[in-house]
Amino acid sequence: MKKIIIAIAIIIVLVAIGWYCRFIFGLASQMANPKVSTLEKEISWEKEHKLWGEYDDYEKEDYIVKGLNDYDLHVTLVKNPIPSDKYVIISHGFKSNRYGAVKYVDSYIDLGFNCIIYDMRDHGENAKATVSLGQFESEDLYKLIEDTY
Repeated sequence: MKKIIIAIAIIIVLVAIGWYCRFIFGLASQMANPKVSTLEKEISWEKEHKLWGEYDDYEKEDYIVKGLNDYDLHVTLVKNPIPSDKYVIISHGFKSNRYGAVKYVDSYIDLGFNCIIYDMRDHGENAKATVSLGQFESEDLYKLIEDTY
């Protein structure tokens, strides 16, 4: 009887370890390869929640900056109606895209800045890539800063 109880306990522990590993690897996979919002969904959400502001009224310029390892980053420069040499680069949140940063544009325009919003790796219009949660994205941001200044 004692051997049966020990065997059952071992089986329970092994099953628990298996489920734990499955959960951890699944979570890591979702973080590295997230299901990101489309540009259209982000625009719709921002407008629905009245966060779009005066974005459509500003002069804008779309362009591409080469990030780390020549990865194409899609960028939008939102020009301040009052000429300015001040720039702010606004990054979007996880699973979002550059239109998720539109909610901040009016505030920075009011402060005299031109605004640069961009799609991070594997987000928005950019090509599929593994999200490194900062390792490659920080280098991409550095390339964007170099391009801006």
